[in-house]
Amino acid sequence: KMAVCTVIGFPNGYMTTAAKEFETKDALANGASEIDMVINVGRLIQGDEAYVEQEVAALVQLCHERGKILKVIIETCYLTEEEKIAMCKAVTEAGADYIKTSTGFGTGGATMEDILLFKKFIGPHVKMKAAGGVKSVEDMEAFLEAGCDRIGTSSAISLIKGQSVKGY
Repeated sequence: KMAVCTVIGFPNGYMTTAAKEFETKDALANGASEIDMVINVGRLIQGDEAYVEQEVAALVQLCHERGKILKVIIETCYLTEEEKIAMCKAVTEAGADYIKTSTGFGTGGATMEDILLFKKFIGPHVKMKAAGGVKSVEDMEAFLEAGCDRIGTSSAISLIKGQSVKGY
């Protein structure tokens, strides 16, 4: 059976929690088994970590009561180290299944530094997904060895063939 995943709050996460809840309910009703939510980066940068954590918790509840997975995209390329740490804690406290580096539409993708930071600050139930920045099989293997459970790349076929790719 193939898992169906969709993104909620794409691309910048700026919509209201109510809008994200509607998107999530609709996606789950239409067969999604996994939801990738984009945090409200603007609210986080404004210092409203509590808002972001409450929003994550609301979507965790919708997903988990239906036995589905929630991945939280924090868009690391826009965040300070302190904001990344705050999101590790928020994702953990809210009970999300994954923390994910990027949407692929920001200014940068996953870095090893971010994955190592996640590993240090997430709880034991939170898995990691590195998305973007995977340019070679060596990159992919390094992210997996660092503890990532999943890799997000639009270049999977090239990587499987052993070809490096350009871009982030």
